[in-house]
Amino acid sequence: MSQVNEHRLVGYSAGMPVLARLVSAPRIARDRRSLLSRLAMVVFATLVLFSTFNGAARYFLETSGLGLVVYVPAMLLFVSVLVLLFTQLKRRRMPRKDIGLWALLLASFIVGLVYVGNASQTAFGLYVLLPFIFGFCYANLLQARLAFIKRLMLLAWIFSIIGLALDYFTEVPWRGFGYQIGKFQVEGNRDWTTFGIRRLSGFSRASFELASILLMSALFTMFHLHSRAMRCVLWLVTGFAIFLTTSKGVLLAMIVLSLVYGIRRAGMRKLIGWLVIVAVLAVVVLPLTAGLYSGSDLGLGLEDDFLLQSMGARFAQMWPDAFEHAHEVGNPLWGAGLGSIGVPLTYFSDRFQNSADNIFVYLYCLIGVFSLPLMFYVAVIAKRFVAASRYQGSDDFLVLQALLGCLIYGVTTNVVESSALGLVFGFCLGAMLLIRSSHGVSHNE
Repeated sequence: MSQVNEHRLVGYSAGMPVLARLVSAPRIARDRRSLLSRLAMVVFATLVLFSTFNGAARYFLETSGLGLVVYVPAMLLFVSVLVLLFTQLKRRRMPRKDIGLWALLLASFIVGLVYVGNASQTAFGLYVLLPFIFGFCYANLLQARLAFIKRLMLLAWIFSIIGLALDYFTEVPWRGFGYQIGKFQVEGNRDWTTFGIRRLSGFSRASFELASILLMSALFTMFHLHSRAMRCVLWLVTGFAIFLTTSKGVLLAMIVLSLVYGIRRAGMRKLIGWLVIVAVLAVVVLPLTAGLYSGSDLGLGLEDDFLLQSMGARFAQMWPDAFEHAHEVGNPLWGAGLGSIGVPLTYFSDRFQNSADNIFVYLYCLIGVFSLPLMFYVAVIAKRFVAASRYQGSDDFLVLQALLGCLIYGVTTNVVESSALGLVFGFCLGAMLLIRSSHGVSHNE
């Protein structure tokens, strides 16, 4: 039996939290001093804070003639991913989870070059996934500094609440702001309404982005506060703030996470693993239903319903159109590759726009039918994580809650293209896979 497996069995019998067992105290001390660990913290903090101030920062930087500064976080992401990749290749030691991710990305990149036919568009498709890639590949180093991340998320939550209040009570100057970079028109802040109700975005770029940051920052902060009363106040304020953004998908995710917390308190912990499986099934089955039947019939009558209008639009048009686009540009087996769906279409396509608005639909466009086993593998990972952790530590439960929140919201959003959600989603998957890969225990030192 290997030393790593012996360590795992001893950890299980001692009742230690999964993530704490995988990142021992000496290991954490080494990681904190390492260059990669410091780089991870700088990049993570920069990305979270910039996502929080995304709309306002673009306005003030662009009007000050410093518009290109907004791409500093992206450059840091790119450099950090390259540094880690080159370090792993130099040492000839790469976690199996990272090998799997890079293999998928390479395959999708090649398919994109073949079918999309625009190298810049395909490269941009990889660019928008950088937050997810960073969170996934740096998962063990981020876990080693989870206490710092929780404090950072508290800061992001406070600023998000302040931004929401300013947007609600005042006319912020960055509302609806847009600017030009070369031939591309860039949206600095989205000013839009639903049934005449203005969707508040605070300092962020859009209302759904603000809602996502509020949910995830509140979730991480919940596991930082020791007072139960303070946690309740924080959660209730967050719920009201998300309600003001009118982001229904995020609000639904928050409601489910509240129920999961209650289930855990009631001792029905095995049920939580099955909830993850149900969430994955919802992500896959709902868009397939729109594809197998008439999307227009399924969405019929929902266009006048405040709560279900956007869901009706997904059933009637977005999901069926995305499947059709993947088949026209690519094929059902391989998909259409990177750059074929989502944000890249906004800048490189004049005739077709589609954000997929679902994790599975997005992956189907990128990797075809291989998206199905990949989605169910996520469910298996989470189920095994639940069985292994037994919630001996709050960090285990935080990771599970964050993943479940991403999956629930992922029914109506592709998630991985969002800076904040992509970062958290990648981190959660990477952290869970650490218990599946002995390579992931020691190769990022």
